[in-house]
Amino acid sequence: MIMSQQQKAYLYAAFSILMWSTVASAFKLALERLDFTHLLFYAAFTSTAVLLLILILQGKLRLFREQTKKDVISSLFLGFFNPFIYYLILFKAYELLPAQEAQPLN
Repeated sequence: MIMSQQQKAYLYAAFSILMWSTVASAFKLALERLDFTHLLFYAAFTSTAVLLLILILQGKLRLFREQTKKDVISSLFLGFFNPFIYYLILFKAYELLPAQEAQPLN
């Protein structure tokens, strides 16, 4: 079965809504076992590892090596503010509030 572009768009939208609607519950369950700073560390580590794996699989690791020192420092600085501080606040909110209240804040 061949899907049209519009059908693919609907499918991706539905999948995104399904995944996004479960994030509050997933965060609350994770925060029952982990401190919010540990959860942030694992989330950042996992996303970095996945992005590195994608670069390797696509044969684009050389693009990472081509970055200048200024580019790396700028990326680290911007990454500290967003998403690091954003998620630090968000995970703390999930720790303090019921999931159904913290999700709309997100």
